[in-house]
Amino acid sequence: MAASAAQMLKVGAVITAVRMLDFEDPQNLMYLRIVYVTVQSLCWLVMLAIFVSIKLRKDRTVLKVYETTPFGTEVPGDEQKVVTTTVEQYHTSQLLAMAVSLGASTAIVGFIHLKWALCPPLCMQSMMNPETVYSHQLFSIHILRQDPAKFPIPWTKPNPMDFSSLTQDAGADEKKVKKEKELGEMRAANEKAVASHPKKE
Repeated sequence: MAASAAQMLKVGAVITAVRMLDFEDPQNLMYLRIVYVTVQSLCWLVMLAIFVSIKLRKDRTVLKVYETTPFGTEVPGDEQKVVTTTVEQYHTSQLLAMAVSLGASTAIVGFIHLKWALCPPLCMQSMMNPETVYSHQLFSIHILRQDPAKFPIPWTKPNPMDFSSLTQDAGADEKKVKKEKELGEMRAANEKAVASHPKKE
């Protein structure tokens, strides 16, 4: 709840700032485009650094995770498939999911700006994309060099297209408890596997 409130305050601050600026002025528009391109470029450079770090670590620790979509969200369904992977493969798949998400948002916002000359989307993405990268577990592990044990795998990311929670199901709570228990056991097992594996910096 607190995180959502903080996000809303940030969005409100950006919208207020955008209204105070005159983007009809060619110079202001040029500055905005420079900031946007610079910020997006930095995001991609950080993701490249994360990719290099993943490959250098070559962490082949075997883990068990839930099957995910190519976009990094959990495959919907009551009985999710558990698959075997390695830390390197899991981190790479999560990085790919983040790259696809940022790439899609950058392309869409760029198209909207070029087609209809709208500036607010550029301002929003200049704030949101860096925050997406900075708040990701991969940034903490590979850039900030924090202990991977602080971020037990799998990293859950609810599927936005899964509306099963809106349906009235008498066994919904029981399924949720079962899922949380299973997830906790999986994370504990993965954390133990990671802790017992030699660390590479």
